Amino acid sequence: MRDLARSAIRFSWAMSVLSARQAANLVSPRDGWDRSADSFDVVSHAAVGQMGETMKGLYEAGDRFQSGMVDTMSRMFSGSWANPGKMMNETWESVGRTVSGIKGRVADSTEE
Repeated sequence: MRDLARSAIRFSWAMSVLSARQAANLVSPRDGWDRSADSFDVVSHAAVGQMGETMKGLYEAGDRFQSGMVDTMSRMFSGSWANPGKMMNETWESVGRTVSGIKGRVADSTEE
């Protein structure tokens, strides 16, 4: 029990310190944004490394969806999409692919 408490406190403290570092990085756009992105990726990969196959699949489907949404929003704000219909079609296609991926993972996990 003591080891669990120490680990939980260590994790909480590490996240607090990392958050402070990330906040400092975000206000220094020259190199800070790249350092923040790298740090977020390292922590994300470490968390995914602790997941089982089913949860990894769920994470990957959600990650694809979120990445697609960021790409969509980026295109919207860059003014490169003059066709709102096309934007909506691509957004719904992304949602459909994500839902299909999640359904497939759930079906696979029930067969295990």
